[in-house]
Amino acid sequence: MTLIIVTIFCISFITFTIVIFKRQSSDSNKYTITEQFNVTNEYLWHIITDYKAHPLWRKDLVKVEKVINVKGRDIWKETDVDGQQIEWESFVHVRNKKLVRKTISEDMSVISTHTYELKPFGEICLLTLTEVTLVNNFLLKWIKYNFSGATSELAQLIKDLKEKVNNDIVNRTNII
Repeated sequence: MTLIIVTIFCISFITFTIVIFKRQSSDSNKYTITEQFNVTNEYLWHIITDYKAHPLWRKDLVKVEKVINVKGRDIWKETDVDGQQIEWESFVHVRNKKLVRKTISEDMSVISTHTYELKPFGEICLLTLTEVTLVNNFLLKWIKYNFSGATSELAQLIKDLKEKVNNDIVNRTNII
């Protein structure tokens, strides 16, 4: 009797796992966050696209360097606080309006695309940041599905960006 119950449990668990992974395998994960900044589009655009300065205000980065390539593509390598490196290519670049960056590598089990969309409202800028993540590795997909919800990477990026902008505003008003 115990053997029958264990067998039924195992079959149910395996079936459930397969159904979950089939549902997750065809879809990519999408996360969007929108924030308002009390600065102009041009100012926020400059902060976002000044990649070399990112380690000065992003808490998760220690180094950003431009990658030399023969095709002339805009590729930047980020090194985080844990020593992990990710290369990002900017392939849509509409000044002061839209920036799309994608992780690139020959052996990437997780591919992310970040889209920055800026909309002006006078001296205020609305930033919508969207991350689309495709997980190609079966084990990583299972871990991401079971142990992490919406990505915290974008939330941390927005938090760091807001802190940078607020510090810049305070520093500008203290100079006057």
